[in-house]
Amino acid sequence: MDILNAVKKLYRNHRKIGKFGNINYDYTCPSPRNYPHQWLWDSCFHAIVLTNFDLHRAKSEIKTLLSAQHKNGFIPCVTIWKRRFPFEEVFYMTRLTQPPVIPLAAQIIYERSRDPSFLKEVYPKLKAFMLWFSENRDSNKNDLIEIIHPWETGIDSTPSFDRQLGIKSNFPSFPEVFIRFYLVLFRVLILKQNYFVSENVLMNSIYAKSLFSMANLAKIIGKKDDSLLFIKKYKKTKEALTKLCWSKNDEIFYDLDDHGHQIKVKSISSLMPLILLDLPIKIAKPLIEKHLLNKKEFWTPFPIASVPKNARTFDPGDNLVLWRGPTWVNTNWFLVNAIRERGYKKEAQHLVLKTLKMIEKSNFWEFYNPLNGEGYGQPGLGWSALVLDMLSSQSR
Repeated sequence: MDILNAVKKLYRNHRKIGKFGNINYDYTCPSPRNYPHQWLWDSCFHAIVLTNFDLHRAKSEIKTLLSAQHKNGFIPCVTIWKRRFPFEEVFYMTRLTQPPVIPLAAQIIYERSRDPSFLKEVYPKLKAFMLWFSENRDSNKNDLIEIIHPWETGIDSTPSFDRQLGIKSNFPSFPEVFIRFYLVLFRVLILKQNYFVSENVLMNSIYAKSLFSMANLAKIIGKKDDSLLFIKKYKKTKEALTKLCWSKNDEIFYDLDDHGHQIKVKSISSLMPLILLDLPIKIAKPLIEKHLLNKKEFWTPFPIASVPKNARTFDPGDNLVLWRGPTWVNTNWFLVNAIRERGYKKEAQHLVLKTLKMIEKSNFWEFYNPLNGEGYGQPGLGWSALVLDMLSSQSR
């Protein structure tokens, strides 16, 4: 399979160009049929993929995403540039956001284009978005940001949310989960209540990673004070993760509930602090060797499973209740560099090749069976093209 040409074809088919008011938009949708709009972290992943063959379009992807920013810095998880029916935005999460991958994507674009004018153009909006999080999503001032809906993490129905949502079954039905999701959404949008509050490890790991990127970007364009500000915020969030979410007994990270208590449920979220490359070795080593590379947990035949294989909630098949077992290419992309940089080069290569094998076997899908590599969910989902960046990064 010619991955580069396959990705180029996929991204040609997913491209959306047009005009909304006085804004010219140019973005890559996750799926033309079911997900035609611009989704926050999907768009960042698309931009990263595009850096491998079209830097101009990668920049346009980020600029389009940032053009939807509110005056207070907030960026919604979905932006509707062209409605399919009247008032369509009512059905979407206009008060919800998603993991702030944008600074990381901007840094990758800069590293591969060396275009300081791009950084200078997008930097003020990146800064406003990251400051919005610290000002609006840290009500208890513990340096971890909060989510107000499971959808904000992008890992929708991960089992660590079950208790707070009132889900008791290990294998809940799609209607059962979505009724609860929309009840939470109703409270957020209509009643203006933050009924569901959680400090999610994945969300905070990506937030911290992007704080580090912000410090680098600020330094590049000569904003020394900003660089110091963001590196300070990065250190505080990393320290909060290790202090509050790390379990010394289990040697893994857990999400926190609305009372600040650890939710003792392992998921892909539990591994994500590994993307912070200065995470102490006494934490990183057991997290990798005891959990990530454990064949009874996350290191399945087609890794990395989103829920451990030996967990009661492990469901590897095609299910609308997402993130309860299957492998996702975007989390593989995050974690492959995390293990490679720590010296696990053979394991990183294995992960890249297994991800490629899934794509070659089933083509581009939303997620994959961690036991046999079958593709499930939405066909042709754009972020699974991150396999191209995984392959390219391996040779850099």
